[in-house]
Amino acid sequence: MNILNRQFEERFGAPVRSVVPLQGQLGGSGRQIIRLSNDSNAAIGIIYGVREENFAFLEFSKHFRKHGLPVPEIYGEDLDHGVTWKKIWATPRCLSSCRAIAMAKHRARSRRGLSKSCGGTPALSGASRTRSQLRSVLSHRQF
Repeated sequence: MNILNRQFEERFGAPVRSVVPLQGQLGGSGRQIIRLSNDSNAAIGIIYGVREENFAFLEFSKHFRKHGLPVPEIYGEDLDHGVTWKKIWATPRCLSSCRAIAMAKHRARSRRGLSKSCGGTPALSGASRTRSQLRSVLSHRQF
């Protein structure tokens, strides 16, 4: 945790004022997920002791960003201590949109199970496009 605090202060030039664990809300993988913030900046810190997975996460993120996929900016890492941290880009408005998309997907799946004639949901077009881009990038395997 001290590493995250130090890197946050080095990046933003001001100390962390708030540390909020998010593990109960966001994960079940053994990762510690923490929201760090001060009066004008915020970031998500992840502490996880599996170096290979942390390295893979960083490489995937860099690769996806290079190909124009929407991934958060990586602010820093310390693989020796199992630490990565990234930009928060899920604002409350974005989160409510994500919830709405998830609910629309669930409803669409439910309708498909009941009726094969159910059409797609317009709200999912952006998500479908992103999945298509992701499939395209992964099929090239240029990691």
